[in-house]
Amino acid sequence: MPDDNNVSTDDRAETIAPTENEIIEDKASDEAVLLEPRSRFNKFIDFIKKHKIALLITLAVILTLAALYVFIPIINVGETSLTNANTLVKIKDGQTVKLKISDVSVKVTHFTNDACPQGKTCFGTGQKAVEYQLMINGKKYATGSQNQAKGVDYKVETISSDYKTYAEIKIVKLN
Repeated sequence: MPDDNNVSTDDRAETIAPTENEIIEDKASDEAVLLEPRSRFNKFIDFIKKHKIALLITLAVILTLAALYVFIPIINVGETSLTNANTLVKIKDGQTVKLKISDVSVKVTHFTNDACPQGKTCFGTGQKAVEYQLMINGKKYATGSQNQAKGVDYKVETISSDYKTYAEIKIVKLN
């Protein structure tokens, strides 16, 4: 086994010093590292040029859907209706109406229709009401056509109802 201590300093210099080819390869790899971000950008631009029609169609579809979501007053999704504030919406028992932009929803909990039956004589006009559960940021409030929740920024306005199966309401922002 050769002893490293017996190797002359010239031999060490040859084994330690890089060859001219190694220096050129190192310079080339350094330039490749420097050019890599530009190369990626050029590839990205080439991709856009190659697929510009598909990208434009995709962008048009996304913008159209976003515009429809904002400008269509009511969107029905199963038992939930998404709506804008101050928009008249018809709600049925057990159905939920939710504002599109904020975490506010309304659900009908009960209809009261104590009207006097036809052909009967009753004292007073009877009571008709719609009871709602107003939910704001996960907190529940009881409200209805006869009363409003206290200390909240929204109220439910009952515009019309048959007091049996449906109510037409607006969710109104107070401030």
